[in-house]
Amino acid sequence: MSDLIKNFDGRGVPQNLDAERSVLGALLLHPDAVVDVTFLKPDDFYLPKHEQIFTSILSAYNNRHATDPIVVGEELSRLGRLEEVGGHEQLMDLMEGVITAAGVVYHAEIVREKAIARKLLETCLDIARKAYDNESEAKELLDDAERQIFDISGLDKSGDAVSIADVLQSTFEKIDRLREREGRLTGLATDYYDFDDMTGGLQGGELIIIAARPSMGKTTFALNLTERVSNHGAGIAFFSLEMSNQQVIQNMLCNRSQIDGSAMRK
Repeated sequence: MSDLIKNFDGRGVPQNLDAERSVLGALLLHPDAVVDVTFLKPDDFYLPKHEQIFTSILSAYNNRHATDPIVVGEELSRLGRLEEVGGHEQLMDLMEGVITAAGVVYHAEIVREKAIARKLLETCLDIARKAYDNESEAKELLDDAERQIFDISGLDKSGDAVSIADVLQSTFEKIDRLREREGRLTGLATDYYDFDDMTGGLQGGELIIIAARPSMGKTTFALNLTERVSNHGAGIAFFSLEMSNQQVIQNMLCNRSQIDGSAMRK
């Protein structure tokens, strides 16, 4: 942690040592609790000794599926860090400080939130220092700030472990719902009949990439999909990095006029 955040306006650094001790104690008490806090990283802990203990707990769990103070103490001893973290007495104190691991997830979330707050504060202070010191041009500084903030925003995204039984149950229910639907479509119709036959329509949760050489009509095709799907009552959000709002609408109007013109000639 940089000196910037340590000396920030005389205020304390974002941290919750009680939550850190509670998490470590719960993991020492119940090995299976490790699975519930997979979103935690060692450097989320504010105290270096807590970081070392957490790292050794993970190592002990992965190697022996045990996280009691004796096994974790052996891991720390092997790394030459046992005395550094306070010895076996520290491990026993952490375990004896909790009665149950029931609140381990909630306490781990507190530890995670404080870690994100520290990273955000450190980043903001570093950006402010660079701005005052005129180290970079404004555009470069802005790009750097955006990148760092984006990296921090990704820290709060984590997936939860789920049971395969739950996934199978929800999958079977979805299959049953699709089987009960009449017709060949299981998703949103695009009115491109060959496309609908191959895909069953646009399915929820899918990412579809339209790829082709330049000037082959990718944008026009995407706009056509947008219009056709919206005709079936679906809400659409269209984002373009190369065209303005007016250009997008103009493209849609031109396409519509061509369709209407062809219909009139027939």
